[in-house]
Amino acid sequence: MRIAFVDLSLRSLDALSADSMALFVNQRERPLQGLAGLCDWRLCGQLSRVLQTGFFEGKGGEALLMPLGRRLGIVRLLAFGVGETGVVTEEQVTRAFVAIGKAGARSLALSIDGLGETPERAAAVWMRATRAAGLQRQVLVTADRALPRVVRAMAAQDPSFQFEGDSPASPQERGVR
Repeated sequence: MRIAFVDLSLRSLDALSADSMALFVNQRERPLQGLAGLCDWRLCGQLSRVLQTGFFEGKGGEALLMPLGRRLGIVRLLAFGVGETGVVTEEQVTRAFVAIGKAGARSLALSIDGLGETPERAAAVWMRATRAAGLQRQVLVTADRALPRVVRAMAAQDPSFQFEGDSPASPQERGVR
């Protein structure tokens, strides 16, 4: 699986190249923060409106598949509720990756910043769960500058992880259009 890293910013979001995006949504976090907040901003509040209707609330175990049209360079958004505490469990992450695989995703953008109390924990949870989806490529969107270094170090012994940017790559291979 090829892995790319991009900063958490509107500029990076606008340039993402993946067929799917996954968000972990806290039931009580309003307005949305992090990658979910940036996506909602770019979608002109479309995700917030879905939350306001109660169709999807971010409750633990909830899942939402939303086509994105042309607003972002991504075909589908998969949102997964994590409940009131906002703590994402490893079980929730694993179930999300299974659903992502069933949705037919080949490439995925997501933020793993909130998957653990530390970058090491977040990377470990992601590495164990990600295999369930059978993805060819992932773009990890992060505000944590330590996370790319930690993920690379933890995955160094696993040849199934190939990091874009370790060799000369085109902008598309780096996760941007």
